[in-house]
Amino acid sequence: MASEGAFARLTNQILETADKAANVIDEGLSIMMTGKIKEDGAPTEEPLTGDLPDDDILMEMDEDMMGSPLEGIADGVLKDIMSSNIGPQTPMEHLSAFSSAITWSEPFILYLIAFQVFMFFLCLWVSRKGFAMVPRLVLMSFVAIIVRCAEILNGYGARNWESIATQNYFDRSGIFIGIFFCGPL
Repeated sequence: MASEGAFARLTNQILETADKAANVIDEGLSIMMTGKIKEDGAPTEEPLTGDLPDDDILMEMDEDMMGSPLEGIADGVLKDIMSSNIGPQTPMEHLSAFSSAITWSEPFILYLIAFQVFMFFLCLWVSRKGFAMVPRLVLMSFVAIIVRCAEILNGYGARNWESIATQNYFDRSGIFIGIFFCGPL
């Protein structure tokens, strides 16, 4: 918590300093364009007489100056953050990290896989030619109800994961339930 406050103060200091630098640059450009300074130190709005740079040069200067001075700082900070970000980069690395995070011998996972296998064979059995439309609709409704209740099941699992599994598979976004429970259905 203390580090977050220090980080916020540092960020505010950087932003204030960058705003001051931007104001100084604006004043300097105004002085360069008009050539005069008011008595209070602010540049005048009267244009310079004499040779002015070409419009093309002014346009390039305006385009270069339009970007905030914070953009360079933000790019540098993001580059530093991303360079220290160690994690999976390719889809295969993501899949490998996901599969290694799961304890495959855990009873909860084995029961979940057994449920998926049972549902697969039940779907094959009900889809045979001899079955009427009613058993198919009942099975489809059952699957729809299960998928609809996945959010509730995920919440229950998040609250009671210690009694269900050895690690908490139930995150707020429901990724695990979506992949292992709803996806195969």
